[in-house]
Amino acid sequence: MGRKSDKLYITVTEWINEYGGKRGEIEKSLQPLNFTCCSISLSPFETPVCTNEGAVYDLVNVMLFLKKHKVDPVSGQVIQSSDLIKMNWFKNEEGKYHCPVTYKEFTENSFIVLIKTSGNVFLMEAIEQLNIKRKNWFDLVSGESFTRKDLITIQNPQDLSKRIASEFYCHKNQLLAKKSQPAITQTNSNKKIFQEYEQQEEEKKKQQEANKQEQENDNSISYLSKSSDNNSNSNYAGAYFTSSGFAPKPEIKNTAQSAPKQTNEKGFATIFTNFGQLNFMLHCDLTPKTCENFITLIKRGYYKNTIFHRNITDFMIQGGDPTGTGTGGDSCWTGEFKDEFKPQLLHNSRGILSMANRAPNTNTSQFFILYKEASHLNFKHTVFGKLTSGLDVLAKLEQVPTDSKDKPLQEIKILDAVVYLDPFDEEECAKRKQEEKEKQEELEAEKKDGARKEAWFTN
Repeated sequence: MGRKSDKLYITVTEWINEYGGKRGEIEKSLQPLNFTCCSISLSPFETPVCTNEGAVYDLVNVMLFLKKHKVDPVSGQVIQSSDLIKMNWFKNEEGKYHCPVTYKEFTENSFIVLIKTSGNVFLMEAIEQLNIKRKNWFDLVSGESFTRKDLITIQNPQDLSKRIASEFYCHKNQLLAKKSQPAITQTNSNKKIFQEYEQQEEEKKKQQEANKQEQENDNSISYLSKSSDNNSNSNYAGAYFTSSGFAPKPEIKNTAQSAPKQTNEKGFATIFTNFGQLNFMLHCDLTPKTCENFITLIKRGYYKNTIFHRNITDFMIQGGDPTGTGTGGDSCWTGEFKDEFKPQLLHNSRGILSMANRAPNTNTSQFFILYKEASHLNFKHTVFGKLTSGLDVLAKLEQVPTDSKDKPLQEIKILDAVVYLDPFDEEECAKRKQEEKEKQEELEAEKKDGARKEAWFTN
């Protein structure tokens, strides 16, 4: 029956490609909605909010829909405007949405999640590596506490069924205006919507703060005791709340300067100051010696309770000297070590983390953070990291007045520093690689099963 065949039937592929099957309509109807689009208007959002199920909307569109229909536009379940969660998306220099920790751009293949308590959006791999596996239940950007239940999936590339627009309740039941009508936009006539939502958000924040304060008062003694008995980095992330309750870190043995450790991964660390926290991505793959020194000193508690002794507006802020004078400090090997210059690591933007030195190859413990581009420092100081979040805190530090010697008149103190991801830790890396391998094997098995099913349907 099929062409060039004596079969008494035709395959699905023949029906689609040769006999006018409805291929185009099928593909169009199953096309998943882009993660940057409102589930109502199907166009890019301006003021994004979401529900506990991960449905994304533009605030104006969903508020008008709720006032009329009183149900979730995607699921059809009854919800209120107070159930909506304000989303905080982050963009890179090119204006594209990305993860504020890993700096990877979001794509249609990204596993995107939101933390309900803060509204911040991350890649799931960042949350898995730096929060879940380390039992560090603090937001990597804002520092707010959360639980596993507070993780909301916005996009799962392995399951796009929830992003099929034709299956949304509002579209399936034709509850929206025709496409020929103008799209809903923010105007003076719907400002009340934003005002109502902002009032609800303020009330929710006040209630959350009150609950948080009660919880801290109830658990402060037990948390302090637990922190003192546990020296792991996972619990150490909350040190800036009760830094005095943490026992000293076990001493790390010195490493030979002539044999730097090698890795192909990035590291992540946070500096907690009396003005807020600064989160850094460390270029361990490009500057292994410098990063190993920085990570080791942090683990030893070397920077704890030290100050930033030099602060110059429109230039940089410098710290890392335990004496607070700018003349002290030592490396983790008790001596100076060589520079590590890379053509791709330049002093070209705000938030660059670099080593301070007095001459070539004289690096110890002191470092500085740029307030703006400083190309004259290229290939004179080793760039080994970049600020991933905390630009608001950096702006506060820049505004602190100084004396004639550039010393801050108001003390800028490092309360503590924490390493979230140490790629030089062989045991940790081996465990992480094994987990990634198992995950990859599961994905390959799923692909094989999918390929077998597809082959069965097309024959």
